[in-house]
Amino acid sequence: MLAGVDALPGGAVESKREFRKETIMAKTARSIEEPSIATPDVDPSVEASRTEPTQDEIALRAYHIYLEREGAGGDPVEDWLQAERELTEAK
Repeated sequence: MLAGVDALPGGAVESKREFRKETIMAKTARSIEEPSIATPDVDPSVEASRTEPTQDEIALRAYHIYLEREGAGGDPVEDWLQAERELTEAK
């Protein structure tokens, strides 16, 4: 086995860092799609005045960009920047 690389379920081999990043992104996506009851209510007037996307919105969009390329190699930073651009232009 290579240094810093572990075998994962299904026989896939992936770096620990990449596996951790995907796990965090998946958890972020789930938390956005299924907000907990502990999520505070936001005053609609404050929400409407916000022009910048939240980090959670950017993370979810970046994760979707990753999924759109079916997990093929890519740069997570580029995914993040693309997501940020898309969401900023949309608002």
